[in-house]
Amino acid sequence: MKHINYKIPKMFFVMIFISVFITGCIQPINLGLIKIGQNSTVQEFYVDNYKMKVRVMPITDDYQYICSLSLSDKDNSTPIKDVKSNMDIKKYSSRSTPRGGIQRVKQMIINDIEPIKDSVSNDFEYMYKLRNKGKYELTIKLTEINGKELEKEILISFDQEVK
Repeated sequence: MKHINYKIPKMFFVMIFISVFITGCIQPINLGLIKIGQNSTVQEFYVDNYKMKVRVMPITDDYQYICSLSLSDKDNSTPIKDVKSNMDIKKYSSRSTPRGGIQRVKQMIINDIEPIKDSVSNDFEYMYKLRNKGKYELTIKLTEINGKELEKEILISFDQEVK
């Protein structure tokens, strides 16, 4: 008689369940690289019942920026006036490996930047200052819209290159 091992299929189903559960709690959106200082850099996209626009604008020459996020209802374009969110910034850095290769690593630079509400344009603005040149990953995490907690948190991430 053959001996059949049933542990592998059980572990396989457990791993699938855990991965579906983890990815089901967050809805990620990656916008890629946003070019700074151009009028055409408004990134517009739709998530669930919302229309979102993201724009990054330089304030000064010493690496100070504003990331502007505007939200509106997808159906009737009514602006959203109450959002709970925060922004994190990570810097890409390279590290050499023992075999002579290069490994790209992300290092957390700034945590939990709270938005400032612009009452004229109904935008949520995140002000931040970067220390030096390089490539950065910016992530905005939306947890609550119009006083309602979201079933899935919305993560909006994009890259910014400072030259």
